[in-house]
Amino acid sequence: MTTRFGLAVYDLPAPELVELAQAADGCGFDSLWLGEHVAVPIEVTSAHPTSGAHNPLSRHVLAPGTVVHDPWAVLGAVSAVTTRLHPATGVLVLPLHQPLLVARAVATLHGLSNGRFLLGVGSGWVAEEFAVLGVPFDGRGRALDAALELLRAALAGEPVGTPPVQVCATPVAVPLVLGGSSPPALRRAGRLADGWLSSGAAGVDDVLRSRDLIDSERSAQGRSHLPFRSFGRLPAADPQLVERYGREGIDDVVVWAEHLWPRGPQLTWERKAEHLRRRAEDLGVLQGSAA
Repeated sequence: MTTRFGLAVYDLPAPELVELAQAADGCGFDSLWLGEHVAVPIEVTSAHPTSGAHNPLSRHVLAPGTVVHDPWAVLGAVSAVTTRLHPATGVLVLPLHQPLLVARAVATLHGLSNGRFLLGVGSGWVAEEFAVLGVPFDGRGRALDAALELLRAALAGEPVGTPPVQVCATPVAVPLVLGGSSPPALRRAGRLADGWLSSGAAGVDDVLRSRDLIDSERSAQGRSHLPFRSFGRLPAADPQLVERYGREGIDDVVVWAEHLWPRGPQLTWERKAEHLRRRAEDLGVLQGSAA
């Protein structure tokens, strides 16, 4: 298969994020994944699950001044200025959101994007977010399972809740992509999902081991015959890493936008878009889109 390329976007002003999406659409990128946090803790004690307790990644992801967005508003704008790009949550911390409100937003984005939207969700890792919203941090995996069950029923057009209500009059078919790198998260992806998005901090070897665990779970559940996409994020915009993923059967590669899109108010949109195009050519994105 031809490699499909996605962009992982985080900590970028909303207007520039929309400009990036428009440029990426023209360059042949397949997807754009918007990372989500509800708020930035003043003091962060939580460690990113792939980083270790003292790794600076946690501080980088939630540094003071980090820009966090409402994903529905931003991805709605992305849908309006693109025609091929798949807008995606990468990932939404589902236990922090009411599932019926998520279902309504998903159905809306599905329509706005003409069926391009990809729903990426996970259980979350920042204890401070859960605490400030009054949501238990422990047991968030079970909360995710319950939310997924309700969300899928609502998107299928089924009556849910007491008293029963309906969010969608007809089924809304949106691919479900799960994040997470722990064994329970990987087994959940194999058991329930249509795809998996690797952690932004995981190395290639870790991604491949996780993919194999997911495949094992899919086989055990009798789901190996169903379509499934593994989205492997790259630690660097390196064509050799892209080639290695391809040799290992991972056809969806996600690159951090910060490696391809220069930032700074002194640069025009045209200069940024041209830089993105040149880097896309180096990675093989344009060749892949032409195929």
